[in-house]
Parts: sequence; C-alpha cells; structure tokens
Amino acid sequence: SCFSDNELTVKQNKSPLSLPFIDDFSYPFTHPDNNLWSSSSVFINQSYPINPPTIGVATFDGLNAQGLAYSLDISNPQGKADTLLSQEIDLSNVNTAYLLFYYQPQGLGDNPQTEDSLILEFKDVNNNWIVQWKKQGEYSYEFKKRTFIISSSDYLTNNFQFRFRNKATLSGNFDHWHIDYIKINEFNTPLDTTNLEDVSF
Repeated sequence: SCFSDNELTVKQNKSPLSLPFIDDFSYPFTHPDNNLWSSSSVFINQSYPINPPTIGVATFDGLNAQGLAYSLDISNPQGKADTLLSQEIDLSNVNTAYLLFYYQPQGLGDNPQTEDSLILEFKDVNNNWIVQWKKQGEYSYEFKKRTFIISSSDYLTNNFQFRFRNKATLSGNFDHWHIDYIKINEFNTPLDTTNLEDVSF
C-alpha cells in the first residue's frame, strides 16, 4: 500500500470477498484493514466516540490520510473530505443481502454543521455510485443503527462495492462522524438485523 495526498490506497489486486463482511474497527492501528477496504482517508481510533457499540471506530473529519488539512484556503472551507471504500464483495449468490452500521456525529470531537454531511453510496452494475443515505450534521447523541436491504440486481453482483464519504470543513480537524460495526450478510429474516449477536468490548 502507499500514501497519496488524501487517501491510503491499497494497490494489490484482490479476489472479491465472500460474505459475511464485518469490520468493527477494534484493531490497534490507525488505518482500516486493507483486506476489507481498498482505499481510505479515515482515522481508526478509540478516543473520539462516546459509548460505541464495540471498541474502536472509523472517524471522518477534515483531515486527510496523513493527518493534514485537505485545504488551508479559508475562503472555501467546506467540501468533499474523507472516503472509506470497500474491497469488491461477491453478492451474486444471494437473493437479498443487508448492510448495517452504527454512526454518531461529534462524539468527543467537533460537531458537524448542517452544511456538513455523512453519505453512503453503492456501486451499481454500470459502475455508477448511487446515494443510498445522506445525513446532515448534528450535535452528538448515542450511536444509532442504520440498516439497508439490498435486493436489486443492480447491486447483487460479484463485484459490489460501497463507500462512505463526508463533507466537512477542509482546513483542519473538524466536523467529526464516527462509524462502528459495519456488516453485510445474506438477509433471511428481520431477526438478522435486530441484534448485534457478537461478543464484543
């Protein structure tokens, strides 16, 4: 892997991942697991969240992969900031899948403003990125769970990818969002997404 100005990019070619896809960000290093993620500029940490579901989160802010401000131009301070992009995942053998994750704005960091946002996108069969969810900035609250049912043939491919992005103030360590416990698996019943069903700290 190598550093670019904005993201940590994994150069190696990988076969599509099989289900389940799970990352709880509980590892001791500051960049995401490159077996699961193909590029990233988020910060893996245990310091910024408040009462996360599991120890360790991925934090989105206004800093790049090297911990530097995306831009010091204060005349245009807000724009596209961090990205967390998955490796390819094989969903071609299931009729329906689900994606769930937990998120929290601010935590012990800086609260994202209403012009800031956290965005989830899926890559469709034509390699277009389609917005599935967008959350405007807010003050801190307990982690909330979001669940998405994936049933369209546009996404049930052998090279499905998803990504999170944020819009933030680009001049420093601002506008924090924290994501924990991302999981994709085959959807059989609503019970699949009701509880964490994992031993965790």
